[in-house]
Amino acid sequence: LVEAYLLLEETVRRLETISGIRVGYWECGLLSVALSESDAGELARQVRWQQQAGIRLQRLEPAQVRRLEPAVDGAVRWAVWCEQAAQVDPGRLVEAYARAAELQGARLLLQTEVRRFLLERGRVVGVEAASGQRFYAGITINCSGCWAGLDPALPLSIPGVPARGQMLQFETQGPLLQRVVRSPHTYLVQRSPHRLIAGSTVEYVGWDKTVT
Repeated sequence: LVEAYLLLEETVRRLETISGIRVGYWECGLLSVALSESDAGELARQVRWQQQAGIRLQRLEPAQVRRLEPAVDGAVRWAVWCEQAAQVDPGRLVEAYARAAELQGARLLLQTEVRRFLLERGRVVGVEAASGQRFYAGITINCSGCWAGLDPALPLSIPGVPARGQMLQFETQGPLLQRVVRSPHTYLVQRSPHRLIAGSTVEYVGWDKTVT
């Protein structure tokens, strides 16, 4: 995990150079706050495995939290500061990867649903689209997230649990936050001086995309 983080900036800079697209890489750090007793228990659990992985963390008391981020209000019990954390704009990141792939000879097929994997002697050799068109490859990468087990004919089980995420985007007169702020249930990201994202990714409601 730590080694992957150390490669992040190098990977992003190389991607930006190839694609010509800036992805909003910002080493802003991450402030994880506990607002309740249950939050504190969950945060403590997360801290244990992160420290075991070698991530540098600093515990902060409520007064320290407010000095670091004055906009954070409410009954903060304690928090953890991770200076190593960085953020990128996910939309720009996808656009940059797509552009870089095309520049290196890849062909992108948008709005093309994959119906099943093509198997030969127990090995995946490609995919078949809903249109019936087949695509063969020496290596097939399944990056379908919670839909990764879409084909029951695969010789192995790929478990996946969908989690619905909802976000709100706010226009601010100026930056409210200098760091990513999160609790075990929500997160706040200042994408730009006038754009704040508030989101949650912990609703386990199957594949229901209804906005609540």
